[in-house]
Formats: sequence, structure tokens, C-alpha cells
Amino acid sequence: MKRFALLILISLGVVLAQSPEKVVSELRRTDEVIERAQLVVEPSGNEEARTLLRSAIEIQNSAWEGYRGRRYRWALSRTLAARQRAWQALDMVVNNPERVRQEIERTAQLMQEAEPVVNRVEEQRVKDLWQMARSEQAAAEENFRAQRYRMALRFTITARQHTGTVLKLLRQTLSLERVELELARTERIQERAKGPIQAAKNARAQEMFNRAGEWQVQARNRFRERFLGRALRLTLASRDLTLRAWALVNKEGSPELLETTLGETERLIELWSEEFQKLSDGAARKLFAQALDHQRAARELQKAGDFAAALKEATQAQRLMNRALEVLETGNGAPDSE
Repeated sequence: MKRFALLILISLGVVLAQSPEKVVSELRRTDEVIERAQLVVEPSGNEEARTLLRSAIEIQNSAWEGYRGRRYRWALSRTLAARQRAWQALDMVVNNPERVRQEIERTAQLMQEAEPVVNRVEEQRVKDLWQMARSEQAAAEENFRAQRYRMALRFTITARQHTGTVLKLLRQTLSLERVELELARTERIQERAKGPIQAAKNARAQEMFNRAGEWQVQARNRFRERFLGRALRLTLASRDLTLRAWALVNKEGSPELLETTLGETERLIELWSEEFQKLSDGAARKLFAQALDHQRAARELQKAGDFAAALKEATQAQRLMNRALEVLETGNGAPDSE
């Protein structure tokens, strides 16, 4: 029987070795098995299973190298060996019912945390994936009760993967909403600043305002293309330049401009503070703290009636807040030069 199975495997190798497309398909299947095994084996505490999985990964890496070197038959044999070891590593954990139960609980906890956010989103792809995840988790629980532990583990891991995809889509959706808010805010400020800047007949201020308008158009274009980081950088840079142009024609620091600048920064602080509070340290957190300091100083000067000094502090707070947002969202605060 074993000899017959070996002959089948050799025959399969001969056929597949003649087709790079089929070999790469087998390589990808092994990648999926290894990824699934990692989710269970790595946190399991089973050192023997971990060692076996690391061996599977090394063999799979060599299989990919063989494929890239056009050694297709050798790559096939290596990836099949890697897949077998990955399954063996997984079996070492799966044969422990308590471990499978823990994995089901982990998935259930993740889904419980995601559900309130999922219910607020209308995107059909999110709904479909979420329904799949719920069905898979239900199948995992049913198989566990029937003591079909391998099937229970497969279903709960798949449910967790789909939940992870849902969370990624949700983060993207929320980011879309936030960037849209920033774009709309810039446009409202530009509309308010347009009259005073045009009335002042200040060539420098008009040039700055025109450039800010160009950056805002680019921001809208990048947003439509879903380049959210670029859109955010551009609209923040456009807003900053708009306020600077407005300040240039209000050297005494008009109460309206001061309140607009202060209000803009406070709105950003309120909207984004939760995100900054999650950070333990780093450039974004430090910039945010500096923005708060300048904002407080501006409010104190405003109360004292020193509008010009207050505007300087408010402008600095606004720039620091914009910079903090750029670092938080994109890791790179330089505006696009397109």
C-alpha cells in the first residue's frame, strides 16, 4: 500500500514538474497551511510543535528558492515535505482538546470586540465577510461539541482570519470618513478666508491662497484615488497655508481669525485625542503635547486681549497639531510636491 502511495506521489511530481503554474500553486497551498499552523502553534507553548513548524518554514523557503531557480521537481518535493511537517506540528496541538477550546474562545473574544463597530457600517463586503465569520465560528463550536477537534480548529482559525480582514476594512472605512471630514473642513475655512484675502489686495497673501487652493484640489484627487495618506498631508498643508495667508492680511490679529484658528485646533484635538492617548511615546505623541501647550497659551493671551500674540501661539499650536496628525497617519509629514 505504501509503495502504491509512493508511486502516486512520484507520478504527481513528474506531472507537476512540467508545469511551473501547478508547482507555484502547490507552493502557495503550503504557505496557507503554514500560516494557519502559525496562528495555533506559536502561542501554544508546545516547543516540539514549534520546532517542527520552524523546520517546515525553512524547507518551504528552500522550495521557493528552487522554484525561482527553475528546479520545479525539486521545489515540488520540498514544498510537499514542508506541508507535511506543518500539518504534523498542527496535529500536536490539535490533539489537545483544551487547546482547541482556547482557540475558539480567542476567536469569540475578537468577534465580540469587533461586532459593535461592524454593526455601524453599511458596506456590503464587510457584511458578507462578517456573516461568513459568524457561520464559521458556529461550525467550530458545533464540531468541538462533537469532538471533531481538527475541524473545529480549522473553522475557528478561518473565522478569525475573516474577522481580521473585516477589521482591516473597517479601519480603512473609518479612515476614509476622517479624511473626508478634514477635506471638508479645509474647504469651509478657505471659503471664509477668501473674502478678506481678496479685499486686502495683498499680492503675497493672494499667491499663498491660490497655492493652497491648488493643494486642496490635489488632495481631493488623491482622496478619490484612495491615497488617503497623501490626501491628508495635502489638505492639512492647504489649510495651514490658507490660515497663514489670512493672518498676513490681519497683522493685528483679528478676533475672527484668532477664534477660527483656535477653534480649528480644538476640533482636531477633540477628534483625534483618543488616537494620540493610545500611543505610549514617539514623535506624534510629543507633537500632540506641544500643540496642547501652545493652545493653552493662546487661550490665556486671548483672555488678556493680546490678539496678536495669541494668534502667534494659536498658529504654532495648529501647525504642531497638523504635523502630529501627519506623523500619526502616514509616518511622513512632508506635503506632496506634485
